[in-house]
Amino acid sequence: MQLFHLILHLEYLELSKYFTNTSSNVSISGFPTTVNNSSAGITRYTGNGIVKNTSDNYFLDTEAYGSGGDSGGPMYIEYTLENATFRSAIGIYKGHYDTLPRYSTGVRITTPILRFYMNNSHIG
Repeated sequence: MQLFHLILHLEYLELSKYFTNTSSNVSISGFPTTVNNSSAGITRYTGNGIVKNTSDNYFLDTEAYGSGGDSGGPMYIEYTLENATFRSAIGIYKGHYDTLPRYSTGVRITTPILRFYMNNSHIG
């Protein structure tokens, strides 16, 4: 089981680094309170955009639209291997900045973040 966790840690670390550095598409998924100034109810919404080059080792900046209610939700990438489509979380949505251009930010899933998640029985 420890070998599986080690492989999982390395896979997430490398995926996160790769997509942070390549301006790849990323999605944010959550339950915002409003969408287009109207109540969203309890509907899951997804925003898509590219990873910005302002991202660093700890934070992931993206042009994907995120808003209140998305906090704590996944920032993920979608990719295809051998005709199968996968989604991998590479960040946790934190908030957005209304500067021009507007952008969203989150915490990158690094090895310590993944280790915390995997070893916490109160999550998941």
